[in-house]
Amino acid sequence: MARARSGRRRSSRLATGTFTDASTQDLTSAVTWSRSDGGVVVVSNALGTHGLATAIGTGVTSVTASLGAVSDATTFTTTDALLISIAITPDPPSTLLGLTLQLTATGFFTDGSSQDLTTAVTWASGNGAIVIVLNVLGQEGQALGLTLGSAQVTATLGAVSGATTFQVTL
Repeated sequence: MARARSGRRRSSRLATGTFTDASTQDLTSAVTWSRSDGGVVVVSNALGTHGLATAIGTGVTSVTASLGAVSDATTFTTTDALLISIAITPDPPSTLLGLTLQLTATGFFTDGSSQDLTTAVTWASGNGAIVIVLNVLGQEGQALGLTLGSAQVTATLGAVSGATTFQVTL
């Protein structure tokens, strides 16, 4: 009866009833929704939001749709959002020779959220003779233009990196 997808923070559940004549009907708002682990997901039985599942923790639980003596369950898995990309701003970055520019690293996650990761990433310059980017506590992401030219600057967290070309001008 129940069909479900997993891994999202909010997701609608769909309950499809199959009858003896092989016909089917959407029973999402007629069934009673329950779950085996209340610390993982909450499934709504409220009018207008029947079957709406909201992750409240990470883990695996069973979500059940019941109508009378008939029920069916599916596994519902929630995970932490995973970092998928990093953007460096301003883009493109540029500063005058001898001056600093504060860079910001923004992480984008699988759940559609974003977060400032400036102090969490490791900053690097592809050419330390042109620009250096600090990883010093309280100064993370400060870039100093040392010589005229351009160099790639990267921000890395785990296996995910973002890069941009940094320009030092007069």
